[in-house]
Order: sequence, then structure tokens, then C-alpha cells
Amino acid sequence: MKRFILISFCLSLACFVMAQGGFAEEETLPGNPSETNVRGAKYPRILSDNSAVFRIKAPEAQKVQVRIGRDYDMTRDAEGVWTATTAPLRSGFHAYSFVIDGVAFNDPGTDTFFTTGRWISAIEVPEANVDFYHIKEVPHGDVRRARYLSAESGQWRQLYIYTPPAYDADPNKKYPVLYIQHGAGENESSWSTAGKLDIIMDNLIADGKAVPMIVVMSDDYLVPDIGKGYNTPSTNAFFDMFARDLLHSIIPFVEKHYRAIPDRRHRALAGLSMGGGITFRVGLNNLDSFANVGVFSTSALRGKGEDIFDIEAQVPGLLSKPAHFNKQLDLFYISNGEQDGSYKYTIKTVETLRAHGVEVELKTFPGVHEWQVWRKALHDFAPRLFR
Repeated sequence: MKRFILISFCLSLACFVMAQGGFAEEETLPGNPSETNVRGAKYPRILSDNSAVFRIKAPEAQKVQVRIGRDYDMTRDAEGVWTATTAPLRSGFHAYSFVIDGVAFNDPGTDTFFTTGRWISAIEVPEANVDFYHIKEVPHGDVRRARYLSAESGQWRQLYIYTPPAYDADPNKKYPVLYIQHGAGENESSWSTAGKLDIIMDNLIADGKAVPMIVVMSDDYLVPDIGKGYNTPSTNAFFDMFARDLLHSIIPFVEKHYRAIPDRRHRALAGLSMGGGITFRVGLNNLDSFANVGVFSTSALRGKGEDIFDIEAQVPGLLSKPAHFNKQLDLFYISNGEQDGSYKYTIKTVETLRAHGVEVELKTFPGVHEWQVWRKALHDFAPRLFR
């Protein structure tokens, strides 16, 4: 009887495995699934030349496209499955949608990420010989979520907080803190999801390249948008509103509930794109709170026409009293993608700062306005902090 039950169980297991496509032989598919695919999803797939294959079943649709940088028309088979292969894509993170009869939809086969002002599907195209943002067999920290009451907005808001690998091991040890901001259309989750911040920090700390630190990710938006563009009265008001929330709500909350070293030498403020504009204005105008400032790929450095923005108007004294800022700042860091539209304004800004005696570090990376550049900026910036 026992032997019969065992045989029956094994036969049932074999049938289940074949049905699930487990150990049974499957059709050979090109390339590899994107690392962002949900469990069991075979598409999208990344090919050896970095092009991507997308597939979706929509038998009632009349026209289907995949929108990833541009629109690619998809072709339909007899079963109503639509397929398209893109041109080779740059390495890194790519948000995309299916456009079905004129309406954009997320792909049920992938995770979604908050970017472009909404939750959207994305794929990850690997970069050859680059692994600093890959999960490795090293001690791992945590990304925790916490809610705080904003005195500025009167609302409950959310933080994503990275704590380093040994954070829970020693209840008496305190850590420096990096406050890092997202770009336009993103939110407090973006650095830890699309940006892979926790993995980057884990690897840096394990290699002894970065000081163990807490990293706080908050939402830039206390109002729905920033108005008509950078360096306008409405934008400055938007940035200053965030500054008050950061200084009077976020930092006190973090230093009350986490083991943060509560002084300016152990605080850094950084951000990408719009978050970089926030960092420039808020960080440099509040050196009593921050001794480290990192500005990544911000279009806020542009003024009218081909000019850079009015630095002295944004940060009074930065050009006229550079010695004061040099003394107060342990690190002033600016980075950009070399094919980014904001690159020339970044270079002009740095040249202007240096011509007036401001000590600033500049780092550039191949790439456009994209997460692959910002991951590299964080990887380069974090090891320079709190030394």
C-alpha cells in the first residue's frame, strides 16, 4: 500500500512539473528574460545585441505597439499573440508600455516602477563588465519604510530608509546619513527600485569602499508639480517648501527614530535631475545642516538661452565669498551624463564656480539622462562621503 501511494505521488508530481514547464523540455527561446519579469514570465527577452523582444496576447485588438523610446509596431499571429523586436537598446533601465488600439497599458509580465508620473513596466538591459549594482554574496542591509507627519504639508508622508548590513547588530552604534532625492515624475521608491541603491551600497560597504551609512529617500513633491520650469519664482518656492519639510520634519524624524549622528559633518544631501536642482539650492543654502552636497544631472543649471542659471541669485555668496563655502563643505560634487542635454550647462557651471575659486569635484559618465548614469554617480559619490 505504501509503495502504491509513493508511486502515485511521484507520477502526480511528474505531471505537475511537466504542466508547469519545470524539468520538462521547453522550446528554445532567443536571449534571456529581463530581470524585471514577474515569476514565470518568458517575455520580454533581451537578445545578445541588446535588442528586446516583447510579446502580449490581445486577440481582439486591431493595432498593438510597444512604446520604448519610440513606438514599434507589433505583428499578430493566428492565436492573437502580438510580437515585436526593438533596435539595440542602451544598457540600463527602460520604462515601456504596450499601446493597444491607442491606449497605453502596462505589461502583466513585468514588475512596475514609479517613473514618468505613474507606475509603469520596465526592462533591464545588462551592461557588459559592469556588476557594481548586481546582487552579490555579501552582507545585505535593509530598505525600510516609515511614515512621518509633515509639518509643512500637514500630511502623513512616506520615507524609504536604507540601513547598512550591521545596523541591528549593535544597538549603540550611530551612523552618518545621506539624504538622496529623486527626479521629476518619480517618488521616494525610485532610488531603491530603478536605482538599485541598496545593492550598490551593500557592495560598496562590503568592499570597504564606502563608510556604512543610513540613506534616506523622500518624496520631493509637497505640491503636485513645480510650475513652469526651473529657476522661476514658482520653482524656487517649490524647492524652498521641500527645504522646510526636510529640515523641520524629515531630519528630526530620522534622528529621533534611527541611530543617526546628529551633526552637519555627518549629513549629506544629493539628488538627480530635479532632485539635483533641489540639492543645489537647499544644500548650499543650509550649510549649517549639511557639509556634503552631490548634484547629479540637473537641468536646473540652465538659464535662459545658452546661458547657465544665476548662481549668485540661487545661492547668495557662492561666487562672491567662495572661501566661506570651501571651509564649510567637506564635499561639493557635480556629475552628468556626457550625452545628456544638460551636459554643456553642467560644464559651464563648474567652470564658472572654479573661476571664482569654488572647490568642486566634477565627474562625467557615458550616457544620457538615465538611471545607468545616476547609478554610476552614486557608486562614485558614496565612497567620498564621511571620510
